[in-house]
Amino acid sequence: DVVLPNFLPSFRMQADGMIEQCSGEPAPPTRKEGNEGPSRQDPFAPIDVSKNLRKNSVRGASFMSLARIAGLVLRIGSTGVLARMLSKDDFGLIGMTAVFSNFLAIFMDVGLSQATIQRPEINHRQISTLFWINVGLSLVIAAIFAGSASLIAAFYKAPLLVSIIPVLALSYLFGGLGLQHSALLTRNMRYSVLAGSEVFSSI
Repeated sequence: DVVLPNFLPSFRMQADGMIEQCSGEPAPPTRKEGNEGPSRQDPFAPIDVSKNLRKNSVRGASFMSLARIAGLVLRIGSTGVLARMLSKDDFGLIGMTAVFSNFLAIFMDVGLSQATIQRPEINHRQISTLFWINVGLSLVIAAIFAGSASLIAAFYKAPLLVSIIPVLALSYLFGGLGLQHSALLTRNMRYSVLAGSEVFSSI
C-alpha cells in the first residue's frame, strides 16, 4: 500500500475551503434511490441512501471487486504480450520509469476527489473549479516528469529515456481529466459505470 505524505491531509482541508468559497448556486434537491424521474440524471443531486445502504454497499463492493479482478487479469495479460513483443532491453526501459511515475502519481489528486465525494451538497460551479484544479495539477506533474527526462536518463545511463518519458507523461493529463468524473460516479453510487470504466481503462 502507498503511504501518503503527511501534508496531503492539509490539501484536502484546502479543497474543502475552496468548495466553500465556490458555493454560489443553490443545492439540488435530494433525490431518493430508485427514483427514475428526470432528477436521476442530475449528477449533483445528493442521494438518500438511508433505506438501501446495505444493498448499495454490497452491490458496489461486488462491482468494484469484479472490476479489480478483471483489471488485474488484463494488466497481467498485457504485460505478458509486451514482454513477448519487446526485447528485454526495451521492456526494461519502461520499468525504469515506474519508480518516478508512481511517485508523481500520488500528487495528482491531493484529496480533491474525496472532497467531492464527502460533501453533503455540491453544485456544478464547485465541481468545475475542482476539475480545472485537477487538470492544472496534472499539467504541472506531466511537465515535471517530461522536464526531468534528461536527468532520469542520465541516472540510468539510458539515453532512449529522453524520448520515452515525455510520451509517458501524457498519461497524467488523461488521468487528471477523469478524476472528478470518477468522484461523481462514486458519490452517486454508480458502481456499475465506474467498474466498466475501470476495466475499459485497463485494456
